[in-house]
Amino acid sequence: MYPYFDVDDLSVEKLLQEWRWFCPGKLRLVAVDAFADLFFEDGESSIMRLDSTIGSLNRIAGSAREFFQLTKSSEHRKKWFCEDIAIALAEQGFDPAKGKCIGYKTPIVFEESTGLASNVYIADLYEYVSFLGDLHFQMKDVPDGGKVRLVVGKRPSLDG
Repeated sequence: MYPYFDVDDLSVEKLLQEWRWFCPGKLRLVAVDAFADLFFEDGESSIMRLDSTIGSLNRIAGSAREFFQLTKSSEHRKKWFCEDIAIALAEQGFDPAKGKCIGYKTPIVFEESTGLASNVYIADLYEYVSFLGDLHFQMKDVPDGGKVRLVVGKRPSLDG
């Protein structure tokens, strides 16, 4: 089983380096799933889920206590952690350890992508989250179904 809540030695700043355009403010990491989705406690003690795969940030619980209580439910673990998919992929040999995640060769946000095992690999968590942050930054103004032209390389600093 993926170590969802074993996050004490993961660097929030390093994970969010390419996401600060989307996730400003002080955030405390409380969980991470096998697919590099990040769960944060914000300044108001709410729990936010950064779905790094599709590039969304949503409030999912009013407090850490409520969040941890809800994660005892298999329904919420399936919804938030995609636990059923993670277990199925683990049975096929894709069982990432802490600091790793399941990455998609062709990111799920693209129409051409699939959720099949042939499209996944074990990725470094920091590298994959960074890649997705940059990807979503480049796509943020493109409408659904629009054509994307990605730029590979170092992007200028967001600080100016």
